[in-house]
Amino acid sequence: MNIEICLTNLTKYTEGTLIGKWVQVAPDINWTKIESEIGAPGDEFFITDYNANFQIKEYDNPRILSDIVKVVDDENAFYALCQIYDRDYVIELLKNENYSFYPDILNYEDLARDRIGDNLPKEFEGYFKWDEYGETIAISEGGNLTEYGYVVAY
Repeated sequence: MNIEICLTNLTKYTEGTLIGKWVQVAPDINWTKIESEIGAPGDEFFITDYNANFQIKEYDNPRILSDIVKVVDDENAFYALCQIYDRDYVIELLKNENYSFYPDILNYEDLARDRIGDNLPKEFEGYFKWDEYGETIAISEGGNLTEYGYVVAY
């Protein structure tokens, strides 16, 4: 997962000086060292810009971004979960692997066909309401459709 942020010294910024640094977020990054390069002990920092495929807020803790890089194996699963849940909850789901992700299921019909498979006799196919059954499955499983696929959190 590729995340870059521009970490800026808030203390200096409020004094009228812009001091910041672009940082490639990594699981093992030394944030104390980065902060010392752009400030002094006790200074506060904020994120003035970023390059990532999800929203990063200016007062997000950069250390949490390192946690995200550590736990994300499947970026599409991460993005799908982020469309539904709070990012902190997503991190916990990923750490504990308490979710299922189906990237090929993009609508209720796909979900119903995935669950039924070849078990529906061919003569009934024209009468079966795939979308409605798929929606019922999603409700009963507590699952959600996203633009990245279908996800269920446990």
